[in-house]
Amino acid sequence: MPYDEWKGNDTLEKMATDLNDGGTNLVLGNLDQLINWGRSNSLWSLTFATSCCGIEFMAVGCARYDFSRFGFEVTRNSPRQADLIMCAGTITNKMAPALKRLYDQMAEPKYVIAVGGCAISGGPFKDSYHVMRGIDEIIPVDVYIPGCPPRPEAIMYGMMQLQRKVKVEKFFGGANHKQTQEESVLGKSNSALIFEEKLGISPEDIKEKREAAWAESKKPAAKPARPAAAAKPAAPAKTEGEAPKKDTIVVDKPVTKEDVEKLGKELDKLNEAAPTKPTEENTANNN
Repeated sequence: MPYDEWKGNDTLEKMATDLNDGGTNLVLGNLDQLINWGRSNSLWSLTFATSCCGIEFMAVGCARYDFSRFGFEVTRNSPRQADLIMCAGTITNKMAPALKRLYDQMAEPKYVIAVGGCAISGGPFKDSYHVMRGIDEIIPVDVYIPGCPPRPEAIMYGMMQLQRKVKVEKFFGGANHKQTQEESVLGKSNSALIFEEKLGISPEDIKEKREAAWAESKKPAAKPARPAAAAKPAAPAKTEGEAPKKDTIVVDKPVTKEDVEKLGKELDKLNEAAPTKPTEENTANNN
Protein backbone atom coordinates (compact mmCIF):
# COMPACT_ATOMS: atom_id res chain seq x y z
CA MET A 1 0.00 0.00 0.00
CA PRO A 2 1.41 3.44 -0.86
CA TYR A 3 2.58 5.54 2.08
CA ASP A 4 0.14 8.38 1.41
CA GLU A 5 -2.89 6.08 1.44
CA TRP A 6 -2.18 4.67 4.88
CA LYS A 7 -4.15 6.57 7.50
CA GLY A 8 -2.13 5.58 10.54
CA ASN A 9 1.32 6.89 9.56
CA ASP A 10 1.48 9.47 12.33
CA THR A 11 0.55 6.87 14.95
CA LEU A 12 3.19 4.43 13.72
CA GLU A 13 5.87 7.09 13.60
CA LYS A 14 5.04 8.19 17.15
CA MET A 15 5.23 4.59 18.36
CA ALA A 16 8.58 4.10 16.62
CA THR A 17 9.93 7.31 18.15
CA ASP A 18 8.85 6.26 21.61
CA LEU A 19 10.49 2.86 21.21
CA ASN A 20 13.71 4.40 19.90
CA ASP A 21 13.80 6.82 22.80
CA GLY A 22 13.45 3.88 25.19
CA GLY A 23 16.52 2.18 23.68
CA THR A 24 14.73 -0.21 21.35
CA ASN A 25 16.15 -0.50 17.83
CA LEU A 26 13.22 -0.20 15.46
CA VAL A 27 13.24 0.65 11.76
CA LEU A 28 10.13 1.22 9.69
CA GLY A 29 10.13 0.40 6.01
CA ASN A 30 8.61 -1.75 3.34
CA LEU A 31 9.57 -5.09 1.86
CA ASP A 32 10.98 -3.49 -1.30
CA GLN A 33 13.50 -1.54 0.76
CA LEU A 34 14.53 -4.62 2.72
CA ILE A 35 15.04 -6.79 -0.36
CA ASN A 36 16.86 -4.08 -2.30
CA TRP A 37 19.09 -3.39 0.71
CA GLY A 38 20.19 -7.02 0.67
CA ARG A 39 20.56 -7.17 -3.11
CA SER A 40 22.58 -3.96 -3.34
CA ASN A 41 25.10 -5.20 -0.77
CA SER A 42 25.62 -8.65 -2.28
CA LEU A 43 26.26 -8.00 -5.98
CA TRP A 44 28.10 -10.93 -7.56
CA SER A 45 29.94 -10.01 -10.74
CA LEU A 46 30.76 -12.19 -13.73
CA THR A 47 34.48 -12.12 -14.46
CA PHE A 48 34.82 -10.73 -17.96
CA ALA A 49 38.16 -8.92 -18.29
CA THR A 50 39.58 -8.83 -21.79
CA SER A 51 42.46 -6.33 -21.48
CA CYS A 52 44.27 -3.91 -19.14
CA CYS A 53 41.14 -2.71 -17.30
CA GLY A 54 40.96 -6.17 -15.78
CA ILE A 55 44.16 -5.46 -13.85
CA GLU A 56 42.48 -2.47 -12.20
CA PHE A 57 39.51 -4.66 -11.31
CA MET A 58 41.92 -7.14 -9.68
CA ALA A 59 43.49 -4.30 -7.73
CA VAL A 60 40.09 -3.34 -6.31
CA GLY A 61 39.82 -6.79 -4.78
CA CYS A 62 43.22 -6.61 -3.06
CA ALA A 63 43.88 -5.45 0.47
CA ARG A 64 44.53 -1.79 -0.36
CA TYR A 65 40.97 -1.17 -1.62
CA ASP A 66 39.13 -4.36 -0.61
CA PHE A 67 35.72 -4.08 -2.23
CA SER A 68 34.48 -6.89 0.00
CA ARG A 69 33.48 -4.07 2.40
CA PHE A 70 30.60 -3.42 -0.01
CA GLY A 71 29.74 -7.07 -0.65
CA PHE A 72 31.31 -7.21 -4.13
CA GLU A 73 34.05 -9.74 -3.42
CA VAL A 74 32.18 -12.77 -4.81
CA THR A 75 33.05 -13.14 -8.49
CA ARG A 76 31.53 -15.98 -10.43
CA ASN A 77 32.58 -17.81 -13.58
CA SER A 78 29.05 -18.91 -14.42
CA PRO A 79 26.52 -16.42 -15.82
CA ARG A 80 23.71 -18.26 -14.02
CA GLN A 81 25.23 -17.35 -10.63
CA ALA A 82 26.11 -13.72 -11.38
CA ASP A 83 24.15 -10.51 -10.85
CA LEU A 84 26.16 -8.26 -13.15
CA ILE A 85 28.75 -8.26 -15.90
CA MET A 86 31.83 -6.18 -15.14
CA CYS A 87 32.99 -5.74 -18.75
CA ALA A 88 36.59 -4.54 -18.35
CA GLY A 89 38.43 -4.24 -21.63
CA THR A 90 38.20 -4.18 -25.39
CA ILE A 91 35.41 -6.09 -27.10
CA THR A 92 36.20 -7.14 -30.63
CA ASN A 93 33.67 -8.24 -33.21
CA LYS A 94 34.81 -11.82 -32.63
CA MET A 95 34.21 -11.55 -28.87
CA ALA A 96 30.85 -9.75 -29.15
CA PRO A 97 28.72 -12.90 -29.72
CA ALA A 98 30.22 -14.52 -26.60
CA LEU A 99 29.43 -11.42 -24.51
CA LYS A 100 25.85 -11.33 -25.81
CA ARG A 101 25.41 -15.05 -25.09
CA LEU A 102 26.64 -14.65 -21.51
CA TYR A 103 24.27 -11.72 -20.95
CA ASP A 104 21.33 -13.73 -22.26
CA GLN A 105 22.21 -16.64 -19.94
CA MET A 106 22.09 -14.47 -16.83
CA ALA A 107 18.93 -14.49 -14.76
CA GLU A 108 16.94 -11.36 -14.02
CA PRO A 109 17.62 -9.00 -12.36
CA LYS A 110 20.92 -8.45 -14.16
CA TYR A 111 23.14 -5.43 -14.67
CA VAL A 112 26.06 -4.36 -16.84
CA ILE A 113 28.98 -2.08 -15.98
CA ALA A 114 31.22 -0.81 -18.80
CA VAL A 115 34.73 -0.27 -17.41
CA GLY A 116 37.16 1.85 -19.42
CA GLY A 117 37.08 3.70 -22.70
CA CYS A 118 37.24 0.54 -24.81
CA ALA A 119 34.05 -0.93 -23.34
CA ILE A 120 32.29 2.46 -23.49
CA SER A 121 33.18 3.70 -26.98
CA GLY A 122 36.01 1.61 -28.43
CA GLY A 123 38.74 3.69 -26.78
CA PRO A 124 41.91 4.20 -28.81
CA PHE A 125 40.80 1.44 -31.16
CA LYS A 126 37.47 3.01 -32.13
CA ASP A 127 38.57 3.46 -35.75
CA SER A 128 39.75 -0.13 -36.09
CA TYR A 129 37.80 -2.46 -38.30
CA HIS A 130 37.62 -5.23 -35.69
CA VAL A 131 36.63 -3.39 -32.48
CA MET A 132 33.12 -2.54 -31.28
CA ARG A 133 32.42 1.11 -30.51
CA GLY A 134 30.90 0.39 -27.14
CA ILE A 135 29.19 -2.67 -25.74
CA ASP A 136 25.89 -0.79 -25.60
CA GLU A 137 25.52 -1.67 -29.27
CA ILE A 138 24.53 -5.21 -28.25
CA ILE A 139 23.58 -5.11 -24.53
CA PRO A 140 22.13 -2.38 -22.27
CA VAL A 141 24.61 -0.73 -19.90
CA ASP A 142 23.64 0.48 -16.42
CA VAL A 143 26.83 2.25 -15.30
CA TYR A 144 29.71 3.72 -17.32
CA ILE A 145 33.15 4.05 -15.67
CA PRO A 146 35.38 6.18 -17.94
CA GLY A 147 39.15 6.01 -17.96
CA CYS A 148 42.00 4.30 -19.78
CA PRO A 149 42.18 2.44 -17.52
CA PRO A 150 40.09 3.86 -14.65
CA ARG A 151 41.65 3.87 -11.20
CA PRO A 152 40.35 1.47 -8.54
CA GLU A 153 38.67 4.41 -6.80
CA ALA A 154 36.66 5.08 -9.96
CA ILE A 155 35.58 1.43 -10.17
CA MET A 156 34.42 1.50 -6.56
CA TYR A 157 32.50 4.73 -7.20
CA GLY A 158 30.79 3.11 -10.20
CA MET A 159 29.82 0.11 -8.09
CA MET A 160 28.37 2.44 -5.46
CA GLN A 161 26.31 4.15 -8.16
CA LEU A 162 24.95 0.76 -9.15
CA GLN A 163 24.05 0.19 -5.49
CA ARG A 164 22.04 3.40 -5.50
CA LYS A 165 20.24 2.29 -8.65
CA VAL A 166 19.35 -1.08 -7.12
CA LYS A 167 18.03 0.49 -3.91
CA VAL A 168 15.42 2.63 -5.70
CA GLU A 169 14.01 -0.18 -7.83
CA LYS A 170 10.63 -1.75 -7.30
CA PHE A 171 10.99 -5.44 -6.72
CA PHE A 172 7.27 -6.17 -6.44
CA GLY A 173 4.52 -5.26 -8.86
CA GLY A 174 4.49 -5.11 -12.64
CA ALA A 175 5.86 -7.55 -15.15
CA ASN A 176 9.43 -6.55 -14.49
CA HIS A 177 11.09 -4.86 -11.53
CA LYS A 178 12.92 -2.42 -13.84
CA GLN A 179 9.75 -1.30 -15.60
CA THR A 180 6.89 0.93 -14.62
CA GLN A 181 3.30 -0.20 -14.89
CA GLU A 182 2.91 1.60 -18.23
CA GLU A 183 6.05 -0.03 -19.66
CA SER A 184 5.02 -3.49 -18.52
CA VAL A 185 1.74 -3.18 -20.42
CA LEU A 186 3.73 -2.74 -23.65
CA GLY A 187 5.15 -6.23 -23.28
CA LYS A 188 8.70 -5.15 -24.19
CA SER A 189 11.93 -6.14 -22.50
CA ASN A 190 14.30 -3.77 -20.76
CA SER A 191 16.78 -4.12 -23.60
CA ALA A 192 14.20 -3.06 -26.16
CA LEU A 193 13.19 -0.01 -24.12
CA ILE A 194 16.80 1.08 -23.60
CA PHE A 195 17.64 0.64 -27.27
CA GLU A 196 14.66 2.70 -28.37
CA GLU A 197 15.31 5.44 -25.80
CA LYS A 198 19.04 5.78 -26.44
CA LEU A 199 19.48 4.95 -30.11
CA GLY A 200 16.04 5.78 -31.45
CA ILE A 201 15.77 2.45 -33.26
CA SER A 202 14.06 -0.79 -32.42
CA PRO A 203 15.91 -4.07 -31.85
CA GLU A 204 13.70 -5.66 -34.48
CA ASP A 205 15.18 -3.35 -37.14
CA ILE A 206 18.71 -4.22 -36.03
CA LYS A 207 17.90 -7.92 -36.09
CA GLU A 208 16.41 -7.73 -39.58
CA LYS A 209 19.40 -5.79 -40.92
CA ARG A 210 21.88 -8.23 -39.42
CA GLU A 211 19.97 -11.23 -40.72
CA ALA A 212 19.86 -9.67 -44.19
CA ALA A 213 23.60 -8.94 -44.06
CA TRP A 214 24.30 -12.49 -42.88
CA ALA A 215 22.18 -13.98 -45.65
CA GLU A 216 23.92 -11.77 -48.19
CA SER A 217 27.35 -12.87 -46.97
CA LYS A 218 26.35 -16.56 -47.13
CA LYS A 219 24.88 -16.28 -50.61
CA PRO A 220 27.02 -18.23 -53.12
CA ALA A 221 28.94 -16.06 -55.53
CA ALA A 222 27.71 -15.96 -59.11
CA LYS A 223 29.67 -18.16 -61.45
CA PRO A 224 31.74 -16.21 -63.96
CA ALA A 225 30.55 -16.39 -67.54
CA ARG A 226 32.58 -18.63 -69.77
CA PRO A 227 34.41 -16.85 -72.57
CA ALA A 228 33.26 -17.60 -76.07
CA ALA A 229 35.10 -20.55 -77.52
CA ALA A 230 37.55 -19.50 -80.21
CA ALA A 231 37.28 -21.13 -83.59
CA LYS A 232 39.63 -24.06 -83.97
CA PRO A 233 42.24 -23.61 -86.67
CA ALA A 234 41.83 -25.83 -89.67
CA ALA A 235 43.93 -28.98 -89.64
CA PRO A 236 46.91 -28.71 -92.03
CA ALA A 237 46.61 -30.74 -95.18
CA LYS A 238 48.52 -33.98 -95.23
CA THR A 239 51.55 -34.04 -97.51
CA GLU A 240 52.66 -37.01 -99.53
CA GLY A 241 55.00 -39.31 -97.75
CA GLU A 242 53.83 -38.32 -94.31
CA ALA A 243 53.39 -41.29 -92.01
CA PRO A 244 49.78 -41.93 -91.01
CA LYS A 245 48.88 -41.10 -87.44
CA LYS A 246 48.71 -44.18 -85.30
CA ASP A 247 45.87 -45.00 -82.97
CA THR A 248 46.28 -44.40 -79.27
CA ILE A 249 47.27 -47.49 -77.35
CA VAL A 250 44.99 -48.15 -74.40
CA VAL A 251 46.33 -50.53 -71.77
CA ASP A 252 43.33 -52.08 -70.05
CA LYS A 253 44.82 -55.49 -69.25
CA PRO A 254 47.86 -56.60 -67.26
CA VAL A 255 51.02 -56.79 -69.36
CA THR A 256 52.27 -60.31 -70.03
CA LYS A 257 55.68 -61.61 -71.01
CA GLU A 258 54.52 -62.19 -74.58
CA ASP A 259 53.42 -58.54 -74.89
CA VAL A 260 56.83 -57.37 -73.75
CA GLU A 261 58.62 -59.58 -76.26
CA LYS A 262 56.30 -58.44 -79.05
CA LEU A 263 56.90 -54.79 -78.21
CA GLY A 264 60.67 -55.37 -78.19
CA LYS A 265 60.56 -56.89 -81.67
CA GLU A 266 58.55 -53.97 -83.01
CA LEU A 267 61.05 -51.50 -81.55
CA ASP A 268 63.90 -53.42 -83.18
CA LYS A 269 62.16 -53.17 -86.54
CA LEU A 270 61.63 -49.44 -86.12
CA ASN A 271 65.30 -48.94 -85.24
CA GLU A 272 66.43 -50.87 -88.31
CA ALA A 273 64.07 -48.91 -90.60
CA ALA A 274 65.04 -45.46 -89.26
CA PRO A 275 68.21 -43.94 -90.77
CA THR A 276 71.04 -43.58 -88.29
CA LYS A 277 72.39 -40.08 -87.65
CA PRO A 278 76.04 -39.56 -86.75
CA THR A 279 76.55 -38.50 -83.20
CA GLU A 280 79.50 -36.96 -81.42
CA GLU A 281 80.40 -40.27 -79.76
CA ASN A 282 80.33 -42.15 -83.07
CA THR A 283 82.46 -39.46 -84.71
CA ALA A 284 84.98 -39.60 -81.93
CA ASN A 285 85.19 -43.40 -82.11
CA ASN A 286 85.72 -43.33 -85.85
CA ASN A 287 88.54 -40.85 -85.48
